Amino acid sequence: MRQEHPGKDVVPAGVLYYQIQDPVLDAEEELEEHEASQRMLEKLKPGGLVNADPEVIRLLDQSMPGKSSVLPLSCNKDGSLRAGSPVATKEQFAQLTSYVNRKIQQIGSEMLEGRMDVAPYELKGKTACDFCAYRGVCGLDARTKGFHVRRLPVFDDKEIWRRIGEENPEGEA
Repeated sequence: MRQEHPGKDVVPAGVLYYQIQDPVLDAEEELEEHEASQRMLEKLKPGGLVNADPEVIRLLDQSMPGKSSVLPLSCNKDGSLRAGSPVATKEQFAQLTSYVNRKIQQIGSEMLEGRMDVAPYELKGKTACDFCAYRGVCGLDARTKGFHVRRLPVFDDKEIWRRIGEENPEGEA
């Protein structure tokens, strides 16, 4: 249950995902226990987007600045985040939340209207089918009439945030 606090916004500390797997280290390498633990942590580190507020980052990982062993972040020697760090401001998180909520409503409405196109995506040589739990029973065949793959373009972070901002109706954060 979500508790409401008058006058206070709920601000995410991050949106992280974790790939469940047993990481494997190269058995041919002789590693000290500490070094093996560090490499294991690196392989287990989640991906995603972290709040850019330095205080939030410090609360998430007290070993920062430096290279985080628990967040997909690292800092320069001066303490600033390295270029390309996956971070977002409070305003960007609000825009992203609004965008995702609109997309969920749009896709839900399309499903209720009976629109269920067979159109998996392809991005950088991988398709949605590569990760699908139903691949073995789906029966999807590229030779089927009407089948097509949606080839997704690759955008840099600036372009993604620009596009999310463009789709954001006036007055919404």
